[in-house]
Amino acid sequence: MRLIVCFLLTLIGSPAWAGWVKVGEIAFYVDVDTIQVNGDIRRVWELQDLKAGDSTAALSRRIWVEYDCKAGRRRLLSLTAHSGPMANGSVLVTLNRTSEWDFITSGATASAPLKFVCSWKP
Repeated sequence: MRLIVCFLLTLIGSPAWAGWVKVGEIAFYVDVDTIQVNGDIRRVWELQDLKAGDSTAALSRRIWVEYDCKAGRRRLLSLTAHSGPMANGSVLVTLNRTSEWDFITSGATASAPLKFVCSWKP
């Protein structure tokens, strides 16, 4: 938790990073300014910064995601895939449909953002 707070304090002075907090070891970011709380449900913008391009040649993805904190699951509400890092460059793919709920197992890529978002206190 100390590491997250220290990282958050580092980002406060950097307007280009406003709101984005890296969560976990994988380049997974959460925009804390967009966290919406409704009971056990949380909605938030996330950013995945990829080390190598995916099947669409995307180097990053910006995702509007919904977490069910009680059940430990998530679903994607919308997604854009970008040709550059940190949601820069051209938009390669846009999806605006809600996915099915996916349960998040311990150690999964999405487990760090789930824990962070669900423990967030505005």
